[in-house]
Amino acid sequence: MNCLSEISTLDVRLQFSRGLQRHVLQTFLATASVVCTSWLGTWLHPREVNARVGLGISTLLSQIIKSSNDENPKTNLVRAYDIWMIGCLVVVMLTLLETVLVNYICSGGKLALWSTRVEPTPRQSTAWAGEEEDKQHPAEKEANKVDLFARIVFPIEITPE
Repeated sequence: MNCLSEISTLDVRLQFSRGLQRHVLQTFLATASVVCTSWLGTWLHPREVNARVGLGISTLLSQIIKSSNDENPKTNLVRAYDIWMIGCLVVVMLTLLETVLVNYICSGGKLALWSTRVEPTPRQSTAWAGEEEDKQHPAEKEANKVDLFARIVFPIEITPE
């Protein structure tokens, strides 16, 4: 008698599925929109400190609130979700630091973030960019270069490879 023919087996097949749509809508789309909103601060004029700081702080707080969501399971492992949230938080923080750097350059080496009020200089709305650049202070030209660099680098930084 063959002993292999007497062994009984049990075959169990489990099928799992993941709700990907929920993660895409509630996590990735929401955080990507916050990151893109923070990037818009680089398109504001360097002298519009109040608007740039307000935008940077509100997007940073939004990102912190979203990343501290208690719905996620508590594990000791680093997940793709954690890496995504940390990456988004870093990009939002970098745009806020870029605002501080531009303000530092424009103010001639002084941080004017907490001054009473910084008013933008009046400009003609129909002026060409070249005409406007000729009238700018050298520090403001340097700040515009930093803004231009950030406008290019930040979107490249957040696109997946």
